[in-house]
Amino acid sequence: MPALMVFAASVLWGSGGLFVSALEGFGLTNPEMTVVRLVTALLAMSVLLAMRHGGLAHVERADWPRFLLLGTVGSFAFVLLYNYAISITGMATAAVLLYLMPSLVTVWEVMRGREYLTFGRIVSLGLSLLGCSLVSGMWGGGAQLEVVGIIIGLAAALCYSLQNVLQTSLGRRYPTSTVVFYNIALATACAFVYLLITETSLDFLAIYIANPVALVVNIGFGLFDSVLALMLFNAAIKRMPVTQASIIATNEPVAAAVLGAVFLGQALTAFTVAGIACEVAALVLMKLTK
Repeated sequence: MPALMVFAASVLWGSGGLFVSALEGFGLTNPEMTVVRLVTALLAMSVLLAMRHGGLAHVERADWPRFLLLGTVGSFAFVLLYNYAISITGMATAAVLLYLMPSLVTVWEVMRGREYLTFGRIVSLGLSLLGCSLVSGMWGGGAQLEVVGIIIGLAAALCYSLQNVLQTSLGRRYPTSTVVFYNIALATACAFVYLLITETSLDFLAIYIANPVALVVNIGFGLFDSVLALMLFNAAIKRMPVTQASIIATNEPVAAAVLGAVFLGQALTAFTVAGIACEVAALVLMKLTK
């Protein structure tokens, strides 16, 4: 069940391209749709917390530094750096660099003595990374090797790894809804600051007024890609090792490729099919050797 929850979360994250494609069609930029997405997620989590606990969840003072790191570096900085890496190196290289994350998380957990490095897990990591590189197009000439972009991509992978590690440690002390709420709240604050710095005005809000469908799509983006996906992932890592969860999460580019083919008419190449096979093999091996 936890593995299925992580897989569902990876599919939801993989669907992000559908939302982005639709919103770009209305003339919205990445920072603009991100702010609306996060505000939607924050409002939804506020309602959820009010219904479950009668108010906002309390965080111990000693844990605030970790929550701050999770929301600012683990979430907001990760998205910002990853988007920059895509713009510099292209989707192929950025995706492969990002999914060094399972390896980084595994190394961290092994160094801390929380998990053990088995042969099956090493092979699963290798298969998942190979599958991601095949799906992203790296082996088909879709990669661009730019030094600055690679550095930024590696920084994004570090931020993503930090997000997974912090979600795991905080999940041991707080309910899933509490971790997700403060994560989204702090990321939203950072997104607002970034938007105010980079945007000369808030005229983009007129797009939502003129096109209510754009608002509906953006709200769906926040509910599915942020709230539901994060709730599923954080609930799952309470019940399974984060190293296994991070490997399963590498199915995100596979989901993106399949959904893109179904809904956007994007072609599935032989490399994509081979990559999907590698990801499936990694999941099966991990399940058999856990």
